[in-house]
Amino acid sequence: MISKEEITKIAGLAMLELSETEKTEYSSQLSSLLGYFKDIQSLDLAGVEPTNHALVADNVLREDTAAPSLGQKTVVAGAPATDGKSYRVPAIIETEEQP
Repeated sequence: MISKEEITKIAGLAMLELSETEKTEYSSQLSSLLGYFKDIQSLDLAGVEPTNHALVADNVLREDTAAPSLGQKTVVAGAPATDGKSYRVPAIIETEEQP
């Protein structure tokens, strides 16, 4: 079991202030968690291939293939304000010269 003193030390390293109630609670919770790790360590895992994810999935993304892009007029046509070639947006930097 992890002692309150160890919890206090860990909390200090993490720059946390814990009440006595929290120290007691966390001591119990961390001891339980470490018990689970101890159970896992006792398993015979010889021949079990390591994994980094619970689901086995090869490349699930679509194939990266070149395709024609939309034309400039098509893209600009959907804008709320345009100068015919580009999007027009409100100025975000004030200058002496205003359009």
